[in-house]
Amino acid sequence: MTYGELRFNASQLPEAQGVNPDRLEVLLNGRLQKILGYMPWKHLEASGGFLTVAAIGAGLTAAVTPGLSIATIAGGTVPLTVQGMQFRILYRFETYNLTYMDPTHVTLDRPYEGDTADTAAAFWIFQDRYALPDDYAEPVDALNEHLPMQLVYMDQSTLNHSAPSRVVFGEPQIYSPLPDVIDDAGNITQFAEVYPIPMTAEWVPFRYVRRVAPFDDTNTATVWPAWISSSAILYGVQADLGNKNQESMYRELLASMVRTDSKLRGPQAMKMHPAFTRHRVQRVLQITPRLHLP
Repeated sequence: MTYGELRFNASQLPEAQGVNPDRLEVLLNGRLQKILGYMPWKHLEASGGFLTVAAIGAGLTAAVTPGLSIATIAGGTVPLTVQGMQFRILYRFETYNLTYMDPTHVTLDRPYEGDTADTAAAFWIFQDRYALPDDYAEPVDALNEHLPMQLVYMDQSTLNHSAPSRVVFGEPQIYSPLPDVIDDAGNITQFAEVYPIPMTAEWVPFRYVRRVAPFDDTNTATVWPAWISSSAILYGVQADLGNKNQESMYRELLASMVRTDSKLRGPQAMKMHPAFTRHRVQRVLQITPRLHLP
């Protein structure tokens, strides 16, 4: 069954006769959101991951001048792959987005903000933000396999308050999804920030909750998720249109979905209580800068 077919079935309900199609769509989406928000559905969990990028700067220096946005690299070269990464002079807090010019020159996204010129400044070129899947809705968990430990989920406002300057480089211990980025064509890209800033290339696996698209005129051909009872949606819409007797049918089908989901979830692995692990993150956020020397 597709979204369009389910929407058509809803329009044929006795209670829906004469109902404005826009209102019917609102009711369909309302019941869908009630189901999605009822519990953390195992059916919606998916796996993903990203490979962190090793920081660049060991053995290199940069010549930078206040008011100028070009940094000249000495002691070696930088690869084209630094395009779009971030640049920071050691012992300074400012971070610049970087554009590759050639193996010994990069352009900063704004003029260098230091007080004096430096002809041999140690620096790091790094990446701390990584793309998430297109259907990403919210995190379940993420793992640093090298430590090993579960990364601590932290929203951006909390991370900004706890570590506003992001000066620590090392093993990532915090995972913080960023607001959606929408380009001119309306395409949405989602990113997650990891902190401390990665020094090495490491695979970071994670689990997440998938997004379920709402009803609208653009996705009528989308296949309806089989695990969501279409009958429950229709009974719920009937109840919303005044046939309150159908609410009990909606709840019975919802309970059946919960039982099925619980079987799929199976036995749950034990996790260490945060009381025994939060000290790790607290050490990271107590900014006694551990700035790795290039």
